[in-house]
Amino acid sequence: MKPICALTIVAMSASSAIAEDMHFKTTAQAATNVALRGYWRADKNCEPREPPPALLLDKPPEHGTVCFRRDVVKMQNVVVGEGLQHCIGRQIRGLKVVYRSKAGYSGPDEVRYTVVFPKAKQTVLVEVTVQPGEFRSNDNPVAPPDDPLQSAGPMPECAALVS
Repeated sequence: MKPICALTIVAMSASSAIAEDMHFKTTAQAATNVALRGYWRADKNCEPREPPPALLLDKPPEHGTVCFRRDVVKMQNVVVGEGLQHCIGRQIRGLKVVYRSKAGYSGPDEVRYTVVFPKAKQTVLVEVTVQPGEFRSNDNPVAPPDDPLQSAGPMPECAALVS
């Protein structure tokens, strides 16, 4: 499988029942937020459906943090779902999964999470190669670099540090 560098949006219509597991590799600069994937639910008119998919952290990263952010995402393709191809290219409110390594770390990291739609689940494994970088105080980190390891369970929502 080729590495995927662009943000891929995953959508599911209400009638879909099966989602294939996903595995991809990406590169990240140390201590910098990187959007891994975007997820949303839509109706046949490409309007967002509530609730958004749930995100469960199965294997937290050892050298960073992962969280989700509510954001407008541009649909690039439909990985699961039927009848949503006409939505490609449109923007919709959804969730972005964001990874950030600890400051000063470089090397491999890995995260595994499950996206839970009303009628299906999709497990996603991401191998991240973290390249050296400098921590800058204005980078708006996901979490302080010395935080303990995350725990498995519901993926936390990203919280920007308040200056």
